[in-house]
Amino acid sequence: EEMMEVGEEWQEECTSLLPEVWLHILSFLPPRDLAVAALTARGLGELASLPRLWAGATIRKITFRSLSLQHFFGLRRYSQVAVLDFSRIQLSEASLVQLLEWSLTSHLADLDLTGLNLSPVAASLLTPALLRLRRAHLGFTKLTGEQTCHLFSQADSHRSRSFPWELCLKAVNLSAVPPGVLARSLARLQTANLSFTELTVDQVSSLLSLLAARGPEVRLSSLDLFSVDLSAVCPLLLARATASLTVASLSNTELRLEHCHALCDHVLHSATLLDLNLDFAELFSVPPEVLGRAMTRLDRVSLACTVLAEDQLLSLASALA
Repeated sequence: EEMMEVGEEWQEECTSLLPEVWLHILSFLPPRDLAVAALTARGLGELASLPRLWAGATIRKITFRSLSLQHFFGLRRYSQVAVLDFSRIQLSEASLVQLLEWSLTSHLADLDLTGLNLSPVAASLLTPALLRLRRAHLGFTKLTGEQTCHLFSQADSHRSRSFPWELCLKAVNLSAVPPGVLARSLARLQTANLSFTELTVDQVSSLLSLLAARGPEVRLSSLDLFSVDLSAVCPLLLARATASLTVASLSNTELRLEHCHALCDHVLHSATLLDLNLDFAELFSVPPEVLGRAMTRLDRVSLACTVLAEDQLLSLASALA
């Protein structure tokens, strides 16, 4: 009886507050607590389920093993969710189509499709769904040449439209995309992961040329070229472009001695570069003093498997000290 009296008093107290006040209070609660709050009082149920309170909710991937996409899309509180992670979840072609069609009219800004087979999806649906996102994770998605060409040609021909800030295309073959089209689209990003993308020399050179020139439409500041063969790329062009970035990964890119010398020289004068990965680069011929001063100007550097000489290591240690 005492519990019932306390509950009644609490409900009376709840109803004495304006809905706007409760909405402000609920805005501080994480999704788990919102779900609990919705069950504590009848009046709070509707307020705690308002979509704007759930916009930042993190939907665990395990949710979709027991909850169909149709059911999820039908829940009002999730109508403004901005981030969804479907990476490595087995989705049928019909479910993928349903997801992309829903995203066209949703508040979705960040979508992770890593490891899903997107090759059966029509480019006419995939492209508009991706271009309206802020972050798209498409690594290992088996995109076809037709899909990648359509995506980047549409991005290039409609430059006034929004385009993702961050795009991960790891292990997606981009070699079919025209160099200029690819370069202009990638340069508009802020972060691009192009590792294992089988880029041609012309494609890489076109992108590096835009980065080195740093025109008004170039926003790219973080670039990952892991395992992209850069051996035939102009050393000076690569160095200038890298020095214009904030984060650059050139790990396992078949860099030649000329590349390494040019990179170290330009790192010394870069006003932006903070993080550089040179794993597997042949740095042994770079003058010790240059290497030491260049690498210690950075906030973070990775030199794994670079076979440094003793005097180079001593120069690095001295510069750090």
